[in-house]
Amino acid sequence: MKKSRGGMLYEIAFSLNLALVVKFVDVNSSLSSLDPALKLKFNALFGISLHSDVGGYLAFFTLASALGVAIFVVVRVVSYAPRGEESFMWGSGPVSLIAWPTSWLYITRAFPALVGVARPWLVTELTAAVCFTVFYVAKRRPILQWVGALLLAAHFGLWTRLVYGGPYFWRAPFSLVFPAVGYCACLAWGASARRGVGAGAEVLGGQARDTVV
Repeated sequence: MKKSRGGMLYEIAFSLNLALVVKFVDVNSSLSSLDPALKLKFNALFGISLHSDVGGYLAFFTLASALGVAIFVVVRVVSYAPRGEESFMWGSGPVSLIAWPTSWLYITRAFPALVGVARPWLVTELTAAVCFTVFYVAKRRPILQWVGALLLAAHFGLWTRLVYGGPYFWRAPFSLVFPAVGYCACLAWGASARRGVGAGAEVLGGQARDTVV
């Protein structure tokens, strides 16, 4: 199976996005994390203060990268299964879109006041986003690419404001990696879906009609 450059790029973006989300939950929850120990090792290696955030960032992205590689390997294996690539493209788009927002709702489940917006409204927004991706792949609601990019920017912009409490991202600029990678993964998915799965869906639809006839 020969993978197009666009499809491979999306698989990489998807894997990195999912890995970052997993680490995001890990760091922001009470789950056991390897980050503190690795942070000390990096700071000691570079001869800087053991409490420096440099080691923390290096530890975080090292572990996220390793997890991303593992996820990518799994994705590659799945893509070689019968209908695996089509199934992955249909399911991975919604995952890329809502993984980070959903992780934040999970982290704040015991402290809903931190979100600042009624959770039902946010769940409604996420549901609408998932429906949009399904209609997009099925080509039932075709839109211009730049319109889709703006809608994605609005989606991730909303959640960036909710998660980080407004336009104060410069206090922790590395935090923008989560919405940025999620946004890029969705753009890559949209491009791949437009070229590949949409055509595949039309073929499947034609086969179904032939069977009925």
